[in-house]
Amino acid sequence: MNKHLEIRWLTAFIDRPAATFDASVAFWAEITASSLSAPRGDNHKFATLLPQGGDAYLRVQRSAESPRVHLDLHV
Repeated sequence: MNKHLEIRWLTAFIDRPAATFDASVAFWAEITASSLSAPRGDNHKFATLLPQGGDAYLRVQRSAESPRVHLDLHV
């Protein structure tokens, strides 16, 4: 049987170390005209940038690792 996955949504994650997290979030919120959701997850390290209109597509994560960006496919 052949199963096909259907991508229903695509989310971009921006991971930043604690030292640059707030400045990075402020930057992305400004250029996307978004506001920051309430933090969630272990140690409140995840949040979503909420656009003024439309669906959220950009999330941020406070990370101990080097800065990076990755895509999450929701199937």
